Amino acid sequence: MRILLADPPRKGSYYHANFPNLGLLYLVSSLRNKFGPSVRVKYLDGLRGLEDHLRAVEAFRPDLYGLSFAYFTRNLAYDVMRRVKGRFPGLPVICGGAMPSAVPWEVLSESPADICVRGEGENTVCDLAEHFRGGRGRLKDIPGLVFRDADGKAVETALRKPESDLDALPLPPWQEV
Repeated sequence: MRILLADPPRKGSYYHANFPNLGLLYLVSSLRNKFGPSVRVKYLDGLRGLEDHLRAVEAFRPDLYGLSFAYFTRNLAYDVMRRVKGRFPGLPVICGGAMPSAVPWEVLSESPADICVRGEGENTVCDLAEHFRGGRGRLKDIPGLVFRDADGKAVETALRKPESDLDALPLPPWQEV
């Protein structure tokens, strides 16, 4: 299984930042820690343009695509998701970050996102990988999600309890940034 976790590509946009997304890096290390080499995980920073971003998605050929964004980059994120879904219609698009956590129903109504993760995502993304990797479990049983069901209706699962031992989280892979 291949999982690509990304920031919206900001090069040439109204918003530009030169730092990695620490939240996504924690997700990368959590997935690698749980699954080892059976799951390939790639982090795609936001320092490229949209066409470079789409080429990187095409080259990696992920089974899951995750996008993290905040309110001020929402329009850029929505455009990226529309373009990704346009090229890869069957690719599950999972959103996380401040905006999807705060208003997942708005994200689902304004974008082609399939799933929004609410709150901390380290355990949630591992549960999602299990689900999509082998069809294990049902989305409605994974805490911390808002998603569209088969009829297009938004379904909200129970909130996930925050991690009580932050020292138990594997460190982010800074060598890849």
